[in-house]
Amino acid sequence: MKTKFSRSGLLFSMNFFVLGFLGTAIGVLIPDLKIAYGINNEQAGLLFVCWSTGSFAGAYLGGWIYNHGRERAIFAACSLGCIGLIVMVSEAASSIIFGVAIFLLSILSSVLFTAGHAAVTRTAVNGKASKLSLMDFFVSSGNLATPLIAAALPLVMTQILVWKAVFLIASLPFICVLVALRAPLGQNSRKMGCENEEEKIRTVGYFGLLSQPIFLGFLAVSILLHAAEWAHSVWFVSYAQSALGFSVEDARAILGLFLGGMALSRLLCSRILHKFDSRMVLIVFAVAAAVCACAMLGRNGAASLAAINFAMGFFFGVSFPVLLGLTMELSPSDSSRLSGLGLMGGTVGAQGLAYTVGALADHTSLGDAYRLVPLVMSIFALSVVVFVMAYPRARVNRLRIPHAAVPEEGGI
Repeated sequence: MKTKFSRSGLLFSMNFFVLGFLGTAIGVLIPDLKIAYGINNEQAGLLFVCWSTGSFAGAYLGGWIYNHGRERAIFAACSLGCIGLIVMVSEAASSIIFGVAIFLLSILSSVLFTAGHAAVTRTAVNGKASKLSLMDFFVSSGNLATPLIAAALPLVMTQILVWKAVFLIASLPFICVLVALRAPLGQNSRKMGCENEEEKIRTVGYFGLLSQPIFLGFLAVSILLHAAEWAHSVWFVSYAQSALGFSVEDARAILGLFLGGMALSRLLCSRILHKFDSRMVLIVFAVAAAVCACAMLGRNGAASLAAINFAMGFFFGVSFPVLLGLTMELSPSDSSRLSGLGLMGGTVGAQGLAYTVGALADHTSLGDAYRLVPLVMSIFALSVVVFVMAYPRARVNRLRIPHAAVPEEGGI
């Protein structure tokens, strides 16, 4: 069983890496897409809307699909679908076809994301946050890989083909997943992971989860968390360029330290949680990230901004996996829906604040509009404190959401 699940863990890692890779591909490739399809900034922004809308729909569907399907079938079907859609994206003759393909690709990617989170957490009742953090480390690694690959490809091909090559490269991990999934089918065609056919767990829908205050609080914290993260990721480069006078290259390099800090903290999360209580880690790191965000205002030195971005990314990186892990501990049988709930809330928060910053910048200045990011980060830290204070008193309705007794065998 242990060897088998280790293979499954490798499949999950490849899936999470390519999902992170695709998640930043559109943002990195916007200049190339504008040239290829002759679109303006507003039309290019609609491509983000297509991806975000698909992420929301996929997160909603992912919880339902995981609870009614077999893990192996879900991963195989979604991986095969992603390969076909990636080819469709790379060969799209117009921006409309490209947007439709991106929308469908985002749906399947979000289904994989929620199914992957749920599958990973099925292996143990405890230690969920560490495993989720490891998976999110691969997401961050994919985030970092996209701009590096996009910057290296012009050395070996013409610029006009770079964006197509980036998407086609993303299909390679999916192909590896399909090959790896095919091997053990002869031995066991049941779900991957540590479960048995006698484990029939009753689950509830999203509205059933939201009827309980602790899960409603989880949704609120997720909205604030992703709003701050993505607003900073989307607008920092423009803020540093227009308000602080940095070049685009230097601003991107500083933002890269933020992403690098997130990846490092997720990699080290299991060691941190081994030594400290997860609830205390969540509070301390959230407050520290908010302090870093506030300290960034008024700074215009490259060294100080670089250090603050790295520190903010490090403190911010473990927030979502630890938050999701704590929430899943309350109802392991609804892990897939809780992951989907967090992703849906994150999509709403990310799009809402990113749009608000841009709209406010049109009426004032980007320097003033960017102040919303540390403000939301501070509210997020406060919401974490409230969530953790309410956590020990949470009473999940066990008649409707029973605690899953899953043996802890074979970690990832």
